[in-house]
Amino acid sequence: MPGERAVALTFDACSGAFDDRIFEALMQGDIKATIFVTDRWIRHNPGNLKLLQSRPDLFQIENHGAEHVPPVTDALEVFGIRSAGTIDAVRAEVEGGSRSIQTATGRRPVWYRGATARYSADAMKAIADMKFRIAGYSLNADNGASLPAGVVERHIRQAKPGDVVIAHINQPHRPSGAGVAAGIQALKDAGWRFVRLEDVEPVEDDQRRLVVEPHETAEQPVTLMAKARKPLPAATKPADEAKAASADAAPIPDTSANVSPVPPEAAAPALQAEAEARPSMQIKPRLGGVFRPAPGAAWPGRLSPPKAPSSAPPEPRANP
Repeated sequence: MPGERAVALTFDACSGAFDDRIFEALMQGDIKATIFVTDRWIRHNPGNLKLLQSRPDLFQIENHGAEHVPPVTDALEVFGIRSAGTIDAVRAEVEGGSRSIQTATGRRPVWYRGATARYSADAMKAIADMKFRIAGYSLNADNGASLPAGVVERHIRQAKPGDVVIAHINQPHRPSGAGVAAGIQALKDAGWRFVRLEDVEPVEDDQRRLVVEPHETAEQPVTLMAKARKPLPAATKPADEAKAASADAAPIPDTSANVSPVPPEAAAPALQAEAEARPSMQIKPRLGGVFRPAPGAAWPGRLSPPKAPSSAPPEPRANP
């Protein structure tokens, strides 16, 4: 029903490993989530994929691409990551991720979230023509797994009804994962309900297109963002994970490794402020206290009625 406190948790598994802290919090709380995985992640995490598959009542597995290549044709790089460059390359990235998921799970994914959550206009059309829906978000919890645990927890605690939350589940050696686990547990303890994207209908808010983020805007050019970021120092990993990370080394780096050169505590406010006006994605309610897609039905925004304008500045939210 309108005003119900419900959010959709979405997690990206770009490459790398698996964050058991987040997984255990989801399992222990019977918390639903949508997980976007790449073919690269699947290849190095077959056992962890089976863990997700063991609870189809909780986890919806969707497409994050084959090699984590941004679906962008009109910029060479996005956040320092080499973009697809051509529509054929975009199609190969999307279809490669879909084929990998279908082979592993027996199910063709419906949703696609591109690397960096940036899309050129022609890529958006091509993805839609391939019959995939593009998954956006309205609350960025961890800024590519780069923020301190306390900041991430606070972001999630500040969720509003109807938010689609983005975070990362592939960085077990970074502090952000502890903040994700604590934040979702706090929402659970406060009586919030959790849904998957297949359970709801994403909608627009404030008369803006909120399903995806364009890869570049006048306020935030891609080239400026790329110059402002550099990789985090490599974390110490167990031998088996270090071997997998070495095998996964490729000229296309993980989005979550491209973060501010200053300490996360100092960088977080600036990174959030840079992206405040970015488009997002929210969900609308089903009738009778449960969720149901309602094609053609107008819904002005989040699950709760619109609030009166506030004189206080909005809480900044960063892009992944």
